[in-house]
Amino acid sequence: MDEIRRAAGQLEEEAARRDSEVAVLRNDLFHNNENITRANGWIQEVAAATGTRYSDTCSVLKDGNGALRADYCNGDGIHLNAAGFTAVLNYLRTHAYQ
Repeated sequence: MDEIRRAAGQLEEEAARRDSEVAVLRNDLFHNNENITRANGWIQEVAAATGTRYSDTCSVLKDGNGALRADYCNGDGIHLNAAGFTAVLNYLRTHAYQ
């Protein structure tokens, strides 16, 4: 019985390790520039269809390759740092009510 418990514990540890790897991979597959651009396009379409204003804050954050500018990123390629948030706020101040 102890051997079964040890084996079960090892299986649980291995499953947790693999779940962690799958979660990272799933994030990499979902959070990419193509999907972000597609999602922003969909949001823009919904805004137009419902008569809602759309502010393209994403455009101010992209570099020449369409990726998040390195100087606006906290280092993980996804989340903004203070400079990124400042760029968004400045964009909204100058574009939100045009």
